[in-house]
Amino acid sequence: MRFRFDITQLMLLALFTTVYRRTRNSFVPEAVSFSPDGEAVAARWTDGTVNIYSGDGQRLGSFDASDDWFSITDRGAFQLLDDETILTTDQQGRFQIWESGHDTPQATFGTPGFGLGQSAAVSRDGVTAATVRFGATPGVDIWNIETRKSAALPGRRGSPAAVVLSDDGSRIATLG
Repeated sequence: MRFRFDITQLMLLALFTTVYRRTRNSFVPEAVSFSPDGEAVAARWTDGTVNIYSGDGQRLGSFDASDDWFSITDRGAFQLLDDETILTTDQQGRFQIWESGHDTPQATFGTPGFGLGQSAAVSRDGVTAATVRFGATPGVDIWNIETRKSAALPGRRGSPAAVVLSDDGSRIATLG
């Protein structure tokens, strides 16, 4: 039996091996995200700590989000934007921008209401984000992360169940 791994899988394996050796903790990350340039990776641990690491396993920064829970499991967003900034979604579906060294979000934007467990997506390049919109005008909101401005796409038959973006944010796909 032959195993084939791509470079991303090998980097994740090396990172987790390095992190485990350094921390010797038994908890595991809930989510991981590479920076758009692939030079850094962030890990959200089950205790609420978020650490950002370089490719060789050196910790670049961290913050404690245990008091301000955010949704990264299921279909919430967790995207490393650069080597010290992370974009997440909160329980109401708003986006939050966290910076290393700060234990509270530095910015929050978006319309609350998509709710826990609903869909959010961030393009791999960290420029575009999308959330599913419910209510009287269901559809998808597309966000420019830098300007925090959105454009609304109407739903065809109600709200989609899930949304994903292409790596560069130029294409969107919805389910449901």
